[in-house]
Amino acid sequence: MIKKLFYTVLFALSVMNVNAQSIGIIGAFNSWAADVVMNTTDNVTYTLSNFTLLANGELKFRQDGAWTVNWGNPAWPSGIGTQGGANILAIAGTYNVTFNITTGAYSFVAVSTNYDVIGFNGGFNNFGATVPMGTADGISYVKIDYQFTGNGVKFVRDTPAPSTIWGNTAFPSGTATVNGPTIPLTPAFYNVDFNKTTLAYNFVPVPVSIVGDAAIDFSTDIDMTTTDGVNFMLMNQALIGGKHIKFRTNYNWSTNWGGTTFPIGTGALAGNDILVDISGTYNITFNRVTGDYVFTLISSLYPAVSFNTAVMKTTDGITYTVNDQYFANPTDTHFIDPTNSANVWGGTAFPSGTATAGSTNMVVVPKGVWNVTFDKSTGAYSFEVATVSITGDAGLGWGMDIDLVSTDNGINSTGMNIALTANVFKFRSNHAYDVAWGGGTTFPSGTAVATPGAANITLPAAGTYNVYFNRVTGEYLIADVLSSTSFDKSGLALYPNPTTNTFAINAAFDKVQVYSITGQLVKTFTKTVENQNLNVSDLNSGVYFVKAINASNIEKTSKLIKQ
Repeated sequence: MIKKLFYTVLFALSVMNVNAQSIGIIGAFNSWAADVVMNTTDNVTYTLSNFTLLANGELKFRQDGAWTVNWGNPAWPSGIGTQGGANILAIAGTYNVTFNITTGAYSFVAVSTNYDVIGFNGGFNNFGATVPMGTADGISYVKIDYQFTGNGVKFVRDTPAPSTIWGNTAFPSGTATVNGPTIPLTPAFYNVDFNKTTLAYNFVPVPVSIVGDAAIDFSTDIDMTTTDGVNFMLMNQALIGGKHIKFRTNYNWSTNWGGTTFPIGTGALAGNDILVDISGTYNITFNRVTGDYVFTLISSLYPAVSFNTAVMKTTDGITYTVNDQYFANPTDTHFIDPTNSANVWGGTAFPSGTATAGSTNMVVVPKGVWNVTFDKSTGAYSFEVATVSITGDAGLGWGMDIDLVSTDNGINSTGMNIALTANVFKFRSNHAYDVAWGGGTTFPSGTAVATPGAANITLPAAGTYNVYFNRVTGEYLIADVLSSTSFDKSGLALYPNPTTNTFAINAAFDKVQVYSITGQLVKTFTKTVENQNLNVSDLNSGVYFVKAINASNIEKTSKLIKQ
């Protein structure tokens, strides 16, 4: 029985019967109130026939009628939806809809439209296929946030036949005439509107702004300026350290960019909020095509302090903090002014103490992941292990945390006898989404990633679980307690545990095998004696499982943490 339970936990079942996911469409067409459920025969491709939109508006695909798993992309009428992506900018009409839950690919194929089909073409697409515009009344047609990459444009009515073409020489606004000349458009991103009755048109450059509590709040925009509609800048902008900022267009969240690095990085659509390190005045540049951004500090409201090459954050010039500092090995370090290397503060005590200005002493920081606090006025400092937790609807709900416990300074974290429901979750650090892991697609073990916007991890069945997670490698194991009880309590004593180089067992065995968290055999020892040191120094840090087999072919198993 022990042997059977061991293989159940370590290797899992190769086939699992998981209920099909419900996929639906939700959006402005029904005030975001409920999902229009799609059909499927294979739980991969979902379809919906004769889906009618009476007006232009935004929509999304989502799973099981909840926002925990949803797909979007501004592209219309087809594109690749991404987890948590921007809303799809839909155009009024009747469509046959398809969506692939595996790839995110979607398409809206027009069956009929309620109004004339009007759009535009021009030098940007060599006067090729018409780019359709949306309408809610058959008179006013709009296209939001469209990139024109070449000169010249005309408006075109494709249906009903015969087609009609309108143009004029005025730009960015004017009144078109039938068969008029090409409108001399300059390449950029524009919001376009056209009135079929009056033939009036406007090309309005798409505004890009910053928004966030590092500036004002997450509903108040500060416009950036541009000369080409691609590169934007904002000069002499005051920002608050320890708070967040994002870029967005058209003063709404349909298209927005975030990032994980400061002061330089590449923004991702619907990415994480950008965390500002230091309060001060900045010149900000942003390229909306590449997503590249730069925050150049012109003057700091407070003097800067850095630790382990990371600039610490402060809101008052006294207390400085930096989180999630990973040390792969014990490291000597101190606090320093990054603008003047002569200004240093050194100490010797750990995990807390008082640093002295001008001292060359170094704090020896053990291997681990640390949150660091430093008081510039008193020199007091402290190191705390970064807490890893589970958040999501599989646990207590999004924004609520089930803390895991670490015995190796935050690298490996475990949680025993945790009650979870059949839903989705992520791992995160310090009860915040600044560092979070998702994207795991396998159960009960796999590798999560810290990529912004990574998909949630799905737990297929409710139960009581033991959870193991390595934040450095992203490896996790979600072990059902019913299967793992004898696995963890089999009487096989390993010491020291955690270990850095060797471990021993309190008995002799014919064979000792070490398995990775994903079930791969990584070490084998034969004919071991009681209390023999078994060397695992060549293994990476993480959670492993040790199976020992005695002369009577009886197996015992236990968990080993390698630091």
